[in-house]
Amino acid sequence: MNKWLVVHSLESYTQNPTMIGFPAKKELDGSLSLDKSGKAVPASPRVSEMKSGDRIVYYCKGDSVVKGIYEIVQSHFAKETQWPDSPFQFEIKAIIELEEPYDFKLLVSSLELFENLPDRRKWGGVLQGTYNTIRQLKDSDYRLIEESISQANKEILKDEQKAKEETPDYRQHLLLQYKIAEYGLKHGYRVHVAINDKNRIKENLPGILDEIPQFHAEQIIRGARRVDVLFFQKDRDILTHAFEVEHTTNIYSGLLRLNDIAESYPSEEVKFIIISAESNREKFHDELDRPSFSLLKRHGCDFYDYREVDEAWKEVKSRKPPRF
Repeated sequence: MNKWLVVHSLESYTQNPTMIGFPAKKELDGSLSLDKSGKAVPASPRVSEMKSGDRIVYYCKGDSVVKGIYEIVQSHFAKETQWPDSPFQFEIKAIIELEEPYDFKLLVSSLELFENLPDRRKWGGVLQGTYNTIRQLKDSDYRLIEESISQANKEILKDEQKAKEETPDYRQHLLLQYKIAEYGLKHGYRVHVAINDKNRIKENLPGILDEIPQFHAEQIIRGARRVDVLFFQKDRDILTHAFEVEHTTNIYSGLLRLNDIAESYPSEEVKFIIISAESNREKFHDELDRPSFSLLKRHGCDFYDYREVDEAWKEVKSRKPPRF
């Protein structure tokens, strides 16, 4: 079993989280290079070495983060039609999949992959190339990456559980979801609340949807079920608003869930909104400047603090124009 570090992007992950793809080699005139049997040739010779059972560290360029570790299930040729320029494709399954990607820069000083660099601050050059870069990892590097992201994932899950156990914070989260959901219902939208909180909200707000509308492909809907609050048009399965409530400074994970929708859904008319404390407003803008969130930024992803949500909720009864 070989271990590989594969350079892709969060955009590719959003398009199909169960596949990775690599380009074919081309001639100077743009046509595909063919071998003696008339078959296309992969641009990177490493592609031919990748086999079922191999492990992949999924590195996302631009953001310099690791999305997770995956196992190759089987190879395909041009199965994913969204990637016509990357016909050499592999079906993958998650071994460790991070909701909040891991900052790869934390590992650079410890990886043998970069040991021959005179200046490790220039580590990014090792992962650059004309095509999606593939680097074979030594067992020691693979173990270090696996242990690091596993520990980080455990801490994230522990923090999430702790947040739920700390009643005041969780109650505040639920209260904000409730206010946003009621705001949507009062303005004539159909409203969906994240599946992990839905039962608690529905006790006091029975008008929210039992099931999420089939507004897109299943792989997008699967992630959308966990978005804190979604608004849909009254008579059609068309998404209009997507809200994420973030109590901590971890704005990144909320933006990532919104971005998964923005990358794959006709999002020009969708309003993407982060709700958090006023003290996190600057953090929100810093995170939104990441390359992977350029689409969210272009479509005007907004930030509202708790006070603004409370005011908008109260304005429903006074019949003022919608704030969101």
